[in-house]
Amino acid sequence: MLLYHASMFDTDVLKPAFNITGETVMWDETESNHYLYATTHREDAVDQCFFSCFEKLANIDKIHSEHNKIEVTCSSVEDVEKLNKAIEELTVYVYCIEFDHRWIKVSNKVNGLRDEYKTHSFIRSFKEKSKVSFKDWSKRKTINIKADLPTPAFLSWK
Repeated sequence: MLLYHASMFDTDVLKPAFNITGETVMWDETESNHYLYATTHREDAVDQCFFSCFEKLANIDKIHSEHNKIEVTCSSVEDVEKLNKAIEELTVYVYCIEFDHRWIKVSNKVNGLRDEYKTHSFIRSFKEKSKVSFKDWSKRKTINIKADLPTPAFLSWK
């Protein structure tokens, strides 16, 4: 079985982000940066990586993805502008990894990923490494980036 992990970084060794930053980050009730995550679906790995890139580039309130429709809600108009400027230059690296005993099946109902696995291990051997540009990735997607603005007082008046 093959697993796919996508990253912003071109590297020779994949490892949990905690081993790089020393800081714990919890993404939901079951997942944290103490593990390296991969999936049997290449496209899911690439999608998750681009979503992570968006969160690093701007203040994001929510990302909703359904099929090839993606809605990104930013905290402000400035964040929308910042994200729109930066995303065109994004490239992610996709690592194809041979499944082995180090990988544990994840049963996370929160993120909806199919066939996700995690490991504490450092991965030094890849079956393949490739690059995906934002331009290529977004060709098959409809992406709406908007700001989550408060309702003006005059619209909520009764």
